[in-house]
Amino acid sequence: MKSLIERENPLYGRFTRVLDIKPMDYYDSSLFYPSFSNEDKVALYSVFGGIPYYNRLIDESLSVRENIIDLIASQNGLLLNEVPMYLKNEISKINNANEVFETLAAGNTKFTNILNKSHIASSPILSDVLDKLMKMGVVEKRAPINDKNNKKKAGYYICDNFTLFSTKSQSNF
Repeated sequence: MKSLIERENPLYGRFTRVLDIKPMDYYDSSLFYPSFSNEDKVALYSVFGGIPYYNRLIDESLSVRENIIDLIASQNGLLLNEVPMYLKNEISKINNANEVFETLAAGNTKFTNILNKSHIASSPILSDVLDKLMKMGVVEKRAPINDKNNKKKAGYYICDNFTLFSTKSQSNF
């Protein structure tokens, strides 16, 4: 949706208000399943994140494990293909993004490690890919609060809980 308001798009300049809607935080997400214990609410948020649609699908009559299996890991799971389709449709539009994303999902967070493990040709190319993934809101850059400009201490992380869970666990089910 963000691309609709970019300069090269015919709709550029025609919007009077643009809302940047972010996922819900833990507290708001937990309101979707009030009967679960606090520990279970944390587990559910860790998996499903703050997307209202995902949280609305959680069945309070099932355990956390049963909800995960029912929604993500079963053949008929409503969210089974959610992440792969999103990644295929959106991230594949960016050259080298799949390699970078897979490298991040494997736990490589430092710029040099991402560069080496993803086999990207150069630092400028990797910087461009990371910038695009950050603009999409699927990757974030984190640095210590007392040393934000130190590139060696900064790391890149998949910031959507559901995407992170799905990419890390797809082979475990």
